[in-house]
Amino acid sequence: YTHVWRKSRGVMLKYYREDTVQHQMLTLDPGDFVQLNVTLTTPSVRHNVSGFLIVETNFDIIQLPLTFRTLEGHLLMPHLDYKDVFPGKTSHLTLMITNTFNESFPLEKVMLSPSKLVSLVRTERSATLKPLQSNSVGRIRFTPERDAQYSYLMTDDVKKQVEYFKGCRLNFDQVDYELKLYKHLQGKFNSLKKTGKHKFTVEGAIKSSFSDNSPINVELNLVWPTLVEDHVDFPTTHIREESESEVSLYNPSMHPLHVELFFINHYPHSRALVDILGLRKEVINVDNAFSLHNEGASLLNWVQFGSDINRNVYQALLQPHERRKVKVKFQPQFVGPYKSILVVRNNMTLFEPILYSTRAAKGDLVFEKRSSLVLSIPESMLSECHYSEEGSLEPGFFNVNRTFTLKNVGDLSSTITDILINGASCQGHGITVTNCSPFSLPPNTAHLLKLNFAPNFHYSYTEFTLSIVPTVGEVLDIPIVTKVPVHMLEPCLATLRKPIWEVSFRFLLLTGSLCAVVVVFVQSYLFFSTPIVVGGVVNTPPVPAPPAVIKQTEIGPVEIKVKKRVKSEVQVVTQVVPSSVPANSITQPVNPSPAKSKKKKKKK
Repeated sequence: YTHVWRKSRGVMLKYYREDTVQHQMLTLDPGDFVQLNVTLTTPSVRHNVSGFLIVETNFDIIQLPLTFRTLEGHLLMPHLDYKDVFPGKTSHLTLMITNTFNESFPLEKVMLSPSKLVSLVRTERSATLKPLQSNSVGRIRFTPERDAQYSYLMTDDVKKQVEYFKGCRLNFDQVDYELKLYKHLQGKFNSLKKTGKHKFTVEGAIKSSFSDNSPINVELNLVWPTLVEDHVDFPTTHIREESESEVSLYNPSMHPLHVELFFINHYPHSRALVDILGLRKEVINVDNAFSLHNEGASLLNWVQFGSDINRNVYQALLQPHERRKVKVKFQPQFVGPYKSILVVRNNMTLFEPILYSTRAAKGDLVFEKRSSLVLSIPESMLSECHYSEEGSLEPGFFNVNRTFTLKNVGDLSSTITDILINGASCQGHGITVTNCSPFSLPPNTAHLLKLNFAPNFHYSYTEFTLSIVPTVGEVLDIPIVTKVPVHMLEPCLATLRKPIWEVSFRFLLLTGSLCAVVVVFVQSYLFFSTPIVVGGVVNTPPVPAPPAVIKQTEIGPVEIKVKKRVKSEVQVVTQVVPSSVPANSITQPVNPSPAKSKKKKKKK
């Protein structure tokens, strides 16, 4: 209590408590004041206390009432911790106050310091703390970009944003600038970590009618933000095959982010970027085994952002707190380790690297100590051929089983899906793979391949191709040779029972051959006897000329008449021959010209 006496004369002040007779004397000069501190000792139980503080002067008596009550309870506040705070992210934490009293009372004021970085957003103007429960008072908002020493990102500087979007073409003029800018931003954040200023505590107090200045402590931790929420590295991949991995992108800030993804070997001055990122130069991918898999709009709607842009660079716009997934493809061509860096270029941290480290290998299948597989039947196994009757043995009676070792000497597990014999699955040409079901062969393990050979005694030596077909990798082809003693082919073939359809097939084959010969002769006869029409004129086969008719008289010349068919017309030609000419020397005349015919008629 403070009371000021403003009188021209001095005052003799005497004060005492009502329940005691303790007196203390104090002299106040004109213009002085006195402050009285009253200490209250609360009882151990709920109780209402009232009394007076009596102040007596030489002029009057002043009674100051004292009233209070005691309640059992506390105001509890949890420990608040901002773990991931950075400029551009407006962080909020809900302030919860637990009231353990049996009565509710109003919250008068919440004080926070430093007020430049931290503020309280009240849920209601007048909050009431309800009894025996936790009460939400509001949200504590932290904005570090308000202080220049905590501004180490691009999202809080408009000039930096403008320069960033100028460099979207990835030309050499902008590369030097953004490399220097990234180095400057990283250096500013690292200086905060070295001095310990990236961690600090916000202090505050709560004022209410039941509790005065209850403390609040909030710990803050500034971090360098990341856009890559998660990524899965590639497994060991078979050469000339491809595997895929996903990268999850997340925008943690309150601003839209322009994001570009590319592998570091597509960036100008990639060596300088590797040095600034603190990664080794050997990780640059030179054979383009890594690539962005941008097929399908459901994954990420990538849009190329310029005609003169490298085709391996893509961009996207991430809204605040938006998540997207990107697929990355790995397709090696050679066995060995592979490393590369996927760069996420953005307008907040400028660069964020993702290091990929994987390995390419292959499953190498070989038959142990063999260049070919030989299936041979010894003569001792064919002794039954000399004693058995013809057609008494079933096909397959003579057979041999052999086992060969298939080993995987590669670095990857190989799964065998099929085994082919000259293109036929599992069996063919009397050879059968008895354990032909699919199986998996881990590295440096072996599998016993069981083959059965039942000859048909048509050939003494044959050679086929056995193919091992894996799910991934090349097909293993190996020659497979069958051998049967030559002098045992005929007797063993005779002892084998012929199939029922063989006789019928032979009869049908012979009948078909005879019918084919008859048809050929008939077709030939019809072809040569049928007139041929050429150009609308029917050409008939030439008809042999009739024999010459010779009439010879005793006196005079001989008259010969020859009938000749020319173009389906018969012409009669007369030729006079002297009688002295022998008959056997007469030849068939050729058609004479019209002029000569007239002369001969005149002579006649």
